[in-house]
Amino acid sequence: MRRFLWLSVLATALAARPASGQVPGAFPLEQGTVWSYRNDLDEPMLAVISGSAMVLGRPCVRRVVSCLYPVPQTIENYWTADALGNVYLHGFWNLDTGTQRAYRPPLLWLPAGLAAGQQWSTACDVFHRLDGSSLGWSQTFMYRCTATMDVVTPLGTFSSHGVGQTLGDWDAAGELKAGYHDVIWWYHVGLGLVRQETGGIHPYLLVEHSGPLASVPSAPGREPRTWSAVKTLFD
Repeated sequence: MRRFLWLSVLATALAARPASGQVPGAFPLEQGTVWSYRNDLDEPMLAVISGSAMVLGRPCVRRVVSCLYPVPQTIENYWTADALGNVYLHGFWNLDTGTQRAYRPPLLWLPAGLAAGQQWSTACDVFHRLDGSSLGWSQTFMYRCTATMDVVTPLGTFSSHGVGQTLGDWDAAGELKAGYHDVIWWYHVGLGLVRQETGGIHPYLLVEHSGPLASVPSAPGREPRTWSAVKTLFD
């Protein structure tokens, strides 16, 4: 299936120089890092850190995600991290629907030093355009660390923090959820997202990881994927 026209950006990302001085956290932002996932429907999801974008006048790291569940879509979302390891979401652009959002101040997506039971929130103005040309409304986004546990994936077992959000049709990072209102993202420090649950069913599990921060083995009995092999996930 060749609907994911953005995949050419991955070739550029894999050759990009990593940003200097970044300490790996639970949400790595090093250029050229690629994550590949599958769910129990054998549907792929692919995420890559590729380039940068301006959001409300501020340079941000661009992350591009394509998935088939719960609906086929490709999203760009935009991030920064501070010296303490806190990760902030500045906005998104859903390339399939054309929807954009920008947040001022940016949302605290992942605080440094996650712990089970931790809760945090950000009150912000929401803009309809990344350049801030259309102010929408004010909103408070709330998150919680639901648990810390070992998450089993085809790539291995990782001690991970579950971060939950109860939401409407969209999550703040731009994925259309098609009526499912509970999402939990499971993050492993130094690797990033290893499991994504939407509505409690058909979770995406990490199957491959490559790029500047790749430090985990490939799945048992398999060699690390080349770029050409990664592309075939969406052929």
